[in-house]
Amino acid sequence: MNKIIPLHIHSEKSVLDGVAKVKDYAKHIKSNEGFYDLLMLSEHGNLLSLMEGFNNSKKYDIKFATAMEIYLKVEDDKKMYHLLVFGNNYDSYKEIIKINNNSVTSGQEYKGKSYWTLEQLGFLKHSYVSTACIGGYTNIPIAKDSDFELAEKRLLELIELIGKDSLMLEYQCYRDDQQRTINSWNNKMRRKHNLKSVVSSDSHVISKEDNKYIKAVRSIGWKTKIENLEDENSSHLRTLDMFKEENKKYNMNIPEEVFDEFVEFSRNFYNNIESYNLHHKQRFGRFNEDVKKEFENKVEKGMKEKGLWTNEYISRYKKEKDIIFYHKVPDYFLRMQDFVSIAKNNDIMVGADRGSGNSSVCNYALGITETDPIKHNLLFERFYDKHRKEYPDM
Repeated sequence: MNKIIPLHIHSEKSVLDGVAKVKDYAKHIKSNEGFYDLLMLSEHGNLLSLMEGFNNSKKYDIKFATAMEIYLKVEDDKKMYHLLVFGNNYDSYKEIIKINNNSVTSGQEYKGKSYWTLEQLGFLKHSYVSTACIGGYTNIPIAKDSDFELAEKRLLELIELIGKDSLMLEYQCYRDDQQRTINSWNNKMRRKHNLKSVVSSDSHVISKEDNKYIKAVRSIGWKTKIENLEDENSSHLRTLDMFKEENKKYNMNIPEEVFDEFVEFSRNFYNNIESYNLHHKQRFGRFNEDVKKEFENKVEKGMKEKGLWTNEYISRYKKEKDIIFYHKVPDYFLRMQDFVSIAKNNDIMVGADRGSGNSSVCNYALGITETDPIKHNLLFERFYDKHRKEYPDM
């Protein structure tokens, strides 16, 4: 059996669109001989499944790679266009992280999802980019207006920006005339411009039977009644045999050589996956007299500025400090203060509190939290004590 990589797959982390759970994808891929053992989730405009995907790849002993379906904004156009970005090495992982971070720090947000501009994608050197679904940057002009001239113009923009070695035409088996037309156009473009191609499920569920759940989720996301939506029948994960069967049955216009090319691409992609670890050791290891003194000075300064230099607060501060020094983590608190301070000084939104961190007078004095724990009768032990072995939860 020819294997393929499971490409362009969405989990429930593609909020109000995807349904499948991350762990169920990992389990299914591991047990299905039609797929290479690879988990590469591509959520809509976010990386929410990144760590869960990495952890489940370890649990089920399969390889891991990073991907994301990004939203592309073009000048004053109100539409958001899709592109799929993915890769099989650590440099690609860093590029996708950079795409996400640039969008977040620039305040580029669309319905809870990050978006990007073409210019922001110009640094991609180690990632593949495919033309995605009917909502793709090159595909919407075809699907909406049959504007093949604009579609090719946009394709040439991507070729110039991404390069032929990294840009892929994406075929899908969604059962409608728009997708058939896009697949036929892909055929012309791959010959005319000598482009590579991939075949994707664009899956939001795992099995055919689960397609029925998509209407319920999308009715919430699209703010409409379930009966107003058409039945979904094409959002499941497919093996190569399933692709070929549907291609023939529903006349999806995908030539056999495209399948052969995707099989070869999948083999090379999988065999050259570079493993990397997302569980990095925390580096808040400084613990010496200078760090202790810096911690004391900053906490005491904050307490005095907030009018907390009274016996009750000083007693609580000393108790907390003993535990923090016992665990040798004052540097951790100082770095958290740096993060919060930098965010506030750059108009980056910061919540008033984080978890049980509002139970600490030290956090309050350092400006990490905004809640007075003594005034609200919050116990420090809920946040941290001598029996905890991990870093405090902030």
